[in-house]
Amino acid sequence: MQLALRILAVVLLGSVLSWIGRPALASRAFALYASLVLKPTRARQREIQRQLGASKAELRATSRQEQFTEWSRLRKQVDRDSVDLETTKTALASHRARFDQVFSALFFAVTSGAQWGIVWWYRRQPVVWMPAGWMPAYAESLLNVGGAPKGAVSVTIWSIVCKRVIDLFREIVIQWVAGPLLSQVDTWRTDKQPELVQELD
Repeated sequence: MQLALRILAVVLLGSVLSWIGRPALASRAFALYASLVLKPTRARQREIQRQLGASKAELRATSRQEQFTEWSRLRKQVDRDSVDLETTKTALASHRARFDQVFSALFFAVTSGAQWGIVWWYRRQPVVWMPAGWMPAYAESLLNVGGAPKGAVSVTIWSIVCKRVIDLFREIVIQWVAGPLLSQVDTWRTDKQPELVQELD
């Protein structure tokens, strides 16, 4: 029974993470990573943006013909700040690209790799024994696909059943929660439709 619960937990974790989605999780994880690891780079980027904004405002306020020396100095400062800003943006973008690669690999390992690994590791162990004579022989042979002994439910079949039941439960919850909301939206659309058509005419 412990093996059955372990497989259920692994499948449930993978399913929940898949429902949330890799992009949403990657975005939150990168925000946390950036706040811890990339804090100096982000602070530098904000400082450069602030300096660039101030320099551009000062440049706009300076006359090119009357104060050429000052205007030239400000123009060089704006150019330097623009290059520095692009450099920090490129550095942050490369950090993000590397982070996304590592996160994608970890996400795959947790959502799919863990399920495949547990099925492979326990492939010969029975998860649940079926009572003798409870099912026809062909059904028993289907339940032990993957290498479990005859008369037992294999890890492969158990993980498939867990995944299907979890997905079915998710659909029921979505219909239970979202069903009334969607019907209200449909009612609103049908109620407001004639008014919208009249407004368009």
